[in-house]
Amino acid sequence: MNYQIIALYKSPQINIEEFIIELRYCLQSGDINIDILSEDANSYDYLNLLSEFGYVSQINKYTRVHNTSKSCIDHIFLKNTSNNINENIAGIIRTNITDHYITTLDIGIQHVENEINKTDKTIQYYEKLDNKKLLDIIKNEAWVEVLENNNPNTAYNIFIKKIKEMVKHATTLVKQYNNKTRKRKPWITPVKKAKHINNLPPYQILQIGDLNKAIDITSAEKVKYLGIYIDRHLKWDFQIRSMVQKLRGLLYKFVQLKQILNISHLKIIYKALVESILSYGIIGWGGVGITYMRTLYTLQKRIIKLILGKDILFPTDILFQECDLFNIRQLYCYTSMIYQHKFRDHKNVWIIKFEFLSRDGKETI
Repeated sequence: MNYQIIALYKSPQINIEEFIIELRYCLQSGDINIDILSEDANSYDYLNLLSEFGYVSQINKYTRVHNTSKSCIDHIFLKNTSNNINENIAGIIRTNITDHYITTLDIGIQHVENEINKTDKTIQYYEKLDNKKLLDIIKNEAWVEVLENNNPNTAYNIFIKKIKEMVKHATTLVKQYNNKTRKRKPWITPVKKAKHINNLPPYQILQIGDLNKAIDITSAEKVKYLGIYIDRHLKWDFQIRSMVQKLRGLLYKFVQLKQILNISHLKIIYKALVESILSYGIIGWGGVGITYMRTLYTLQKRIIKLILGKDILFPTDILFQECDLFNIRQLYCYTSMIYQHKFRDHKNVWIIKFEFLSRDGKETI
């Protein structure tokens, strides 16, 4: 397997918008000085652009913490060319050497040996790292060779060599039987299977918890129900971010489909993949604040511009007239009106009001 690594650095003095435009012609890891965790339009444009070329962000935590300032400006992106992208492990090493944390990426190929025994259970061998043992080894290391070396390149090579030796020393080969059984939830107690178990209703088969013990129910910041994230303040920001991630994963697919399909076929795929994501549960989250809706709306326009082959600055009003598709606010109103018509005999009547900021100014429905 071949890897191509591109390292980029963007000076803080360089204009972000110009950098993003030029990046379209030069496609990464590096210090880009763009905070991808911020709710900034340039940040979303940057992520959307890389998604068009099939790049997926591996670092989604803060990489620079200075006083009260937190940002994620050190990025590692991998091109999603296969389903094995999840096998790569990215991480952050928090140190006080500089104001930036160290970003790492493990792209080692894991060799798994499989054999079938007499019970038809697959045996898997994999390497398991003992984190506690590794930390103990690092604490007991004096790092004399690294600290006393005057050549930074040599000191770096010695440091990397020592780290690899420590990881190897703290790693053991584990043998696991994979019989494809689902792991039981910790709050479900095991029940012996009786002969008449198939005749019992489902709620009598499992004993949930211990009735004699008090269960502490803690509040959660969000909960996922039927694929929709509901947060405690009903801001729907987690739901919007989840949808943004799903749509970003479709950008590169539309870039590839554009080469072999015409516009009419692409619009059918758009309705099947994109519009289905946007319309699911939209009656609940469709009235979200303008700030969160703008990010989703921008991504929807980017996908439609890819389908029609339009420039990134193509006017929005003309765009939706040509494509004959609903934008998010129209989709929200359309779905709400269908719902109202379905329950038109009920006394409760909704008043739909949706505001959105475009380049031309404020529009209200």
